[in-house]
Amino acid sequence: VVIPLICLLITLPASGTDYTYTELRDQAYAINNSGVVVGNYFVYSGGTYTDLSGVTNGINDRGDVLSWFPDNLLFYSGGGYTPLPPRGWAGGHPTDINNSGDVVGYGCSVNCDPWGYNGFLYSGGTYTTINPPEAVVGGGISPGCIPGPWTHVVAQAINNNGDVVG
Repeated sequence: VVIPLICLLITLPASGTDYTYTELRDQAYAINNSGVVVGNYFVYSGGTYTDLSGVTNGINDRGDVLSWFPDNLLFYSGGGYTPLPPRGWAGGHPTDINNSGDVVGYGCSVNCDPWGYNGFLYSGGTYTTINPPEAVVGGGISPGCIPGPWTHVVAQAINNNGDVVG
């Protein structure tokens, strides 16, 4: 069974019940307050697509974009890419960006197991690992059937005040 995937941008009117539907070429993940949409390898703005490397899963109101693909995380701004997370990490995933360009996500060092993630904050060119001591879950079996102790810290979202949740 093949289920067709229809990706839409729905624009809500200021009042009334009529909506504007725009069919997008692939799955969309985020939209900023200017109506710029990001999704699988693209940015869509004003009827025009810009192709980018990786799945673009976050955008702020300045137009800064998060992009990722296996073992490579990127921050796209002003036509150039900045690699994320810091050198020495085996990989990870950016999850959110605020209007100041602060990026949060999760990743792991070269020697980590599949459930051994640390959260991170990238702000002003500096990385901060988010791994509170209480995040160590213990010596049992992790959800991925990996012997413990293990940690799984995901910095999921950041607001414009710099508050991080995960």
